Amino acid sequence: MSQPNYRTSYQPLDRNARSIRLLEIDLTDDESDPVSCRLITVSLDERPSYYALSYVWGDPQVTTPVILDRSEVLVTTNLELALRHLRQQRRLYPRRLWADALCINQNDIEERSYQVGLMKDVYSKAIAIFAWLGPDEDGRLGEAFRIARLIDSNVPLEGRDFNNINWIENHPDLCRCDDNERIPNRLWRMVSDLGSHPYWTRAWILQEIVLARMVWVLAGHQIIEYGELHALRLFFDAIWYGSVSPPSVMQPTLWYQLGLITADIGRLAMPHLLRSGEVQRRRGDGALMKLMMDFIGHRATDARDKVFAVQGLTGTIVPPDYTMDVSEVYCKLATRLVALRSSKGYLYSLIYAGKSLHADSQIDLPSWVPDWQSLVGRRPVPMPDQDVNGGFEPGSGPTVLVGHRLQAAGVVWDTVNQVFPAPTDWRRETWQLVVRSFNEDLLKIYPTGIPYVQALFRILLAYNEHAISGHNESIPPRIQREYLSAFLLLALMQDGRRRPLKDLIRWATGELRIGGDQPMISFLTLLFPGATIGDPWVSPEFRDIFGDQIRKPNLNSLDLVGMSKLFITTRGYMGFVYKYAEISVGDAVCVLRDCYAPVILRQVDSHFIHVCTCFLLGLEGGAAAKGVQSGRLKLQTFEIH
Repeated sequence: MSQPNYRTSYQPLDRNARSIRLLEIDLTDDESDPVSCRLITVSLDERPSYYALSYVWGDPQVTTPVILDRSEVLVTTNLELALRHLRQQRRLYPRRLWADALCINQNDIEERSYQVGLMKDVYSKAIAIFAWLGPDEDGRLGEAFRIARLIDSNVPLEGRDFNNINWIENHPDLCRCDDNERIPNRLWRMVSDLGSHPYWTRAWILQEIVLARMVWVLAGHQIIEYGELHALRLFFDAIWYGSVSPPSVMQPTLWYQLGLITADIGRLAMPHLLRSGEVQRRRGDGALMKLMMDFIGHRATDARDKVFAVQGLTGTIVPPDYTMDVSEVYCKLATRLVALRSSKGYLYSLIYAGKSLHADSQIDLPSWVPDWQSLVGRRPVPMPDQDVNGGFEPGSGPTVLVGHRLQAAGVVWDTVNQVFPAPTDWRRETWQLVVRSFNEDLLKIYPTGIPYVQALFRILLAYNEHAISGHNESIPPRIQREYLSAFLLLALMQDGRRRPLKDLIRWATGELRIGGDQPMISFLTLLFPGATIGDPWVSPEFRDIFGDQIRKPNLNSLDLVGMSKLFITTRGYMGFVYKYAEISVGDAVCVLRDCYAPVILRQVDSHFIHVCTCFLLGLEGGAAAKGVQSGRLKLQTFEIH
């Protein structure tokens, strides 16, 4: 296959006039005619009239010729298809179009860097953006557009009330199970295909869609306004969070499985949330860091674009410069981020850095610098906010030395003594841990002085605000056990299979082997006094403390713990790290003055390597600073390579 052979005879652009090139596409009545177009040069300052194209470049090895200024050039097949379909859009014919692959001299690195810096204005000043999803030869995306319009038209704009979706009863093809697939209805699978389309994971769509005046989404000859797709997110969120009841005519199996589409639609809808104005209100380094975290899963063909692609929304932090290699771009960004203090401290970005998170990285980076490209497939779990650096006297902040060495002040709290493997079936393993604690650990005391079962309660629910707050000091351990067990029971009840309570009891009895003739029923009777098997309520004392939480629990708490693995320190503290993190016995658990989460550092000769951030129960509330003030801990400077 041939590589794209970009035109080499581009005339230089006038930077002072903020000039760009546009394509003028020739009309034709015969769709099979070759795509023919010409380049013109315009100044953005003169407010030219044009459209812009947003698309996935596609495989550079798969190319198709187009005619550009009477000469044949090869472009990726996806671009050629986009131009071919756009010239047939008579209602919205984009006679003048900006498309990066042809309007920027890709062989001129200096021009490419400069033009990327202008892309914010290119997309914000265009009449509209065409988001090209591909030819849609099987019609699946076009059918998903139809369903999106149907949902959008049946929900009033005022309030977007999804409490009643009885209108769906008029569409039996959306209410029945067609087969035994994961989503057992072919039409809803098409909606899922729309949400999981590779286009929505492009890093560049952030500014392309967010900054646009209007966005038209194209799939073959089908077209829909991007705002109409937002109704899909509201619809599936309502199902996922249980704020709407299933229609009487919809088969229950299908209704429960529709929630699986929510994550796919979330990717599609994320730019819409940014279009609401949040980014316009938040600019600078803090906003950039938030976008980098929120869009870790978005991909870029050029790893440098993971940084360059979002700066049109937040202000330029690292000016686009394709003469820099990837390592230099990422180091410049990390250095800039640690130079300015945020509400989480200077070193908030450490949560996305660490040698254990980037073990497969192809980029040579210091351990404290995030490799944004390698995180695409393994997003780390944000650690619960313990405020471990609270109470320290303000310092001058970390220092980045020559050679990208980071100096940061902090203390060694403890060392890793035991590491548990990442759970393979975390729901079952968590149940086993709870049962064992009930039988063996009721009298044990955690290093902070609280009962061990209360410590277990807190670490398993570390992402729930009630789990580690001081409020729990006044809650009897029996009630905390009750909350933990009810929480886990509901997690099992909502594990995707929606099994009845009786079936859960039968499963748990067989799998956990707690002992006794009816151990799980006895267990539930202890947890839920006076309850029947079909009605698992909780005790009045429990309800007085936790109110309605147990009816609508934040199950994300346990889901996140399920993505982690536990460890125990030399002094008996329990903590967890991201499940892919490779920590070792002897690693130091440290609190850095400028980082909100504990970090695990590994000493190598006279310096340290940042392994990962972690959660450690007992470090909340400024415990490290109190240790320094009492003289038990010594503040030191860590040099991190």
